[in-house]
Amino acid sequence: MFEDDYQQSNEDAPLSFNWRNVLFILMEHWQWILLCLLVSVTLTVVYLQRAPVIYAATAVLKFETEKPKILNIEDVVDQSYRRRAGH
Repeated sequence: MFEDDYQQSNEDAPLSFNWRNVLFILMEHWQWILLCLLVSVTLTVVYLQRAPVIYAATAVLKFETEKPKILNIEDVVDQSYRRRAGH
């Protein structure tokens, strides 16, 4: 059907990639391309329906211990004040 379009007009011309030839080849074999696509999609759907669902998750917890930032009253009160108060 498209054989005439495959032929280059000048046989002595350097070979180069011709997108038009690719398009004609794909148009000639569109049935096979469609069949392969449908088979692939069908097999994918069947596989995904039958495959077990696996949920997986990982987590890393990092605990940092540091001194609380609450003001300690014993650090604020001077030692000499405590002696005078009698504690």
